Amino acid sequence: RELQVQMREQDSNFAQHQAERDTLSEELRDARSATKRANEVHRELLQRQAADRRQCDRLQAELAAREREVDEIRTASALLAEENRDALDGQLTVARDEGVQLRRQVAQLEARCQAQAIEVRDA
Repeated sequence: RELQVQMREQDSNFAQHQAERDTLSEELRDARSATKRANEVHRELLQRQAADRRQCDRLQAELAAREREVDEIRTASALLAEENRDALDGQLTVARDEGVQLRRQVAQLEARCQAQAIEVRDA
């Protein structure tokens, strides 16, 4: 009789341990599945991060190229403005010189006209 009680107790303990083991096995499977999914999500995030980094690098390179173009345009514009200013200064100097020459010619013509007027009057 005592042996039967012990056997029933052992059977009960065994069934309890078996149930615990099954529960732990299920929890372990769930944990492994969750870990696997977390690893997949992490891998996807790393891939997206790498793609974003590559796109960022491309955009930064494009921005740097655009900034160089802007600098080149500014430099060219400044050079053209300086050349135009120099050309206009040269044209202004020529115009002033021509104005001075024309004033001299006008003064000479006026002097001749006066001299001729005096000759005509005296004649």
